[in-house]
Amino acid sequence: MTGVQTCALPILPALPAKVAVRATSEVDGVTGAVVAAGADRPGAGGRRPSVLVVDDEPALREIVGAWARELGLAVTVASSGPEALACVERERPDALLTDVLMPGEFGGIELARRARALHPDLTILVASGFAGDGIEGLRELGLPLIEKPYRKAQVTAALREQIRLAAGR
Repeated sequence: MTGVQTCALPILPALPAKVAVRATSEVDGVTGAVVAAGADRPGAGGRRPSVLVVDDEPALREIVGAWARELGLAVTVASSGPEALACVERERPDALLTDVLMPGEFGGIELARRARALHPDLTILVASGFAGDGIEGLRELGLPLIEKPYRKAQVTAALREQIRLAAGR
């Protein structure tokens, strides 16, 4: 998807307000069509707010990234906990949206713990399609849960709130 970068590359800014990108994707049986247009909402230091989207499913990264760009956010994606943690260390996004269960060294709950240790003010959202996976970790860290399958309104409202909170810090 244009403008959404993997964590190994620098975060690209959101699209200018007059540019539109259409993206259609089917995620968990839900088709989402998105028209992305950047907003003039600066983040920390006058830059656009940014979000790191972490999921091992490429289709989910794509559609959530498109929804975030529609909000005017700069988007970076990662497919694993370790890749995302490296991005948090380098780029310091305004928000992190991560899946709970991912293959590899560690998943979303451990990513949240490590990211919070690096940047205590980082706003973090956790997503899961399985009831009960990592719920204790969520409670311990005080993290909000977005249940899969995703719904555009649910994800964008949560991202808006997290970016609002980040801007107030």
